[in-house]
Amino acid sequence: VHAAKAGAGQLAFNLARVELKKKDPAAALAQLQKYFDAHQSSEGTAPYQALADALTQQDKAGELIERLVKIREQDQDNVPLAYFLAQQYRLADKLTDAQPIYAHLLEIRKKRPPVEAYQGLVDVYRRQQNVVAILEVVGDAVAKTGSLTPLGEEGKALVADKDLVAKLGRMIDATAQPI
Repeated sequence: VHAAKAGAGQLAFNLARVELKKKDPAAALAQLQKYFDAHQSSEGTAPYQALADALTQQDKAGELIERLVKIREQDQDNVPLAYFLAQQYRLADKLTDAQPIYAHLLEIRKKRPPVEAYQGLVDVYRRQQNVVAILEVVGDAVAKTGSLTPLGEEGKALVADKDLVAKLGRMIDATAQPI
């Protein structure tokens, strides 16, 4: 693989994956750090999942968010890292930490916004029962994508929340202008 796509960061990530398969998380973490230090994003979220796996193998899964935050401090423009960190915040029910990251992802990618950011925001706002923010993000998503379909499972969860849908309906009715 390294011969086909040479690069020190890429090699380090591939070696980290090998070390994970060999159940040597310390060696994997050392290789992953080289990838992170190279400030690459070519592998998407896979290196951050490898970090999670290595920490889990060491029974240190609770350190994941802290480590991701430190990596992000050094690599602010890394979109896959931002997405993965926001996702981890959501999984940890740290919704107020996830929300600004998703919003930032939409802001910096206005022409081609990542649907994952819309999905994340819909989940955050649904769980917070933030009707106004839901309307804004869903409206923006539909305006950019032409459909609710890209919201995927998060869109389905929103529609399945009968109480929230009723609140949304009342809000729309209250703000509707006669034609």
